[in-house]
Amino acid sequence: MESYGQQHNSSTPFKVMVVDDALVIRQLFRRIAELTDVKLYEAENGQKALELTDKICCDLYFIDLRMQGLNGCDTALKIHQKKPNAKIYIITAYGEDRLIEEINRHNFELLHKPFNLTEIINRILAVRNSKQ
Repeated sequence: MESYGQQHNSSTPFKVMVVDDALVIRQLFRRIAELTDVKLYEAENGQKALELTDKICCDLYFIDLRMQGLNGCDTALKIHQKKPNAKIYIITAYGEDRLIEEINRHNFELLHKPFNLTEIINRILAVRNSKQ
């Protein structure tokens, strides 16, 4: 299996959280975590993500825009208030102008579904390398 994790030599693991109600997306991120040697945390909704964020300091978040309950934009705003140094990507298959304006105003980055493994791996490695 090809691994992308050799560059990371820190004793503190690089922590990534994926927040998505779709199991298939969380499974994709599990595969990516194996390839990149990162510690992955998963939440199936915004409320669970906030609960995890109270306990764990992640370096990077991938948050689905459309979820039941707390939407991705509101989840990202609340996480950003708690962890202002964390990098946040909003992932979506939709182009909702009002929410996209909100995302841009807060300097979150937008990733459109479908995305591929290489695209996500490159984002993780770029953020991880910038924090070393």
